[in-house]
Amino acid sequence: MKKLVVFDTGLTATEPIMKAFSTGVINSKTGWLVEYQKLDHFLTEGLAKLKAGRDAVAVFGVLRGTGSIIKKAKQLGIDYFYIDHAYFNPGFQKPLWLRITKNDHAIGTICDVPSDRWKSLFRDQNRVQPWRLNSQRGDRILICPPTNAIEWFMDIDGSWSSEIVGKLKQHLPKATWPKLIVRRKPKEPIVDQSGNLLGFKNYDYENSIEEELKRATCVVAYNSMVALTATRMGIPVIVGPISCCRSVAFSIEAFCSGETPPSFEMEPKRRRDLFRWLAYNQWNFEEIHGGIAWRMLLQPSRQL
Repeated sequence: MKKLVVFDTGLTATEPIMKAFSTGVINSKTGWLVEYQKLDHFLTEGLAKLKAGRDAVAVFGVLRGTGSIIKKAKQLGIDYFYIDHAYFNPGFQKPLWLRITKNDHAIGTICDVPSDRWKSLFRDQNRVQPWRLNSQRGDRILICPPTNAIEWFMDIDGSWSSEIVGKLKQHLPKATWPKLIVRRKPKEPIVDQSGNLLGFKNYDYENSIEEELKRATCVVAYNSMVALTATRMGIPVIVGPISCCRSVAFSIEAFCSGETPPSFEMEPKRRRDLFRWLAYNQWNFEEIHGGIAWRMLLQPSRQL
């Protein structure tokens, strides 16, 4: 019988979620055993206790030690289930939608599914706009770097945004360089070399993200959900390896042809399929507690 270890940081906002997830695995009647573990106690004893005898682990986010659990699971070849804010209607307000992925930070594939969940649960609040031609978009390139916490989690240094800007400048005339807008997460989590949360760094911006998107001709984002919003708005995106938009993203080399790449005129073939598929990869609290989410996660089409 397979065993899942669910780790809880004890954070007020996420503890009920992890308890509901544990209960849901049991309620699903799929034959999995569940061990509910307080993360602080586990980290005190040492990550070496995470043995390959366990078949999978589950965590919420990458802060407060959860990122260390994922890294250790990868080293040991253990599956991990990652829970975080939803693709659509995120936040901790009811009905509390959450995304859950197996062995990934965000779902990166697109599978054919019915449109029922998208239409009945998310479409009205997340309207998909027609694809915008080059002449219908703004002239700025909005760049959203990974947070300090994601840099630690993905083992990358802090040079991503400068490298992106450097690549873009190689392809764009100097007169357009002021239109390269780097925008970090307004409340960015900062971690130490072990991934422990040190605090948050706040950034104040004159314009809202909605205003920036209206002025954008393209969004370059490592993993920010701004890329998903841009995709819904009909704006081309270029993303990193853990973005949910990587199946519909463009390449930065598109700018080799200049500041208005002809390829940006063409809507990605599976753009609308992406929204339907993402709707099948997030669940509300009741679906998680009742075992629906776990049964769907175990379906063969989701195995990575």
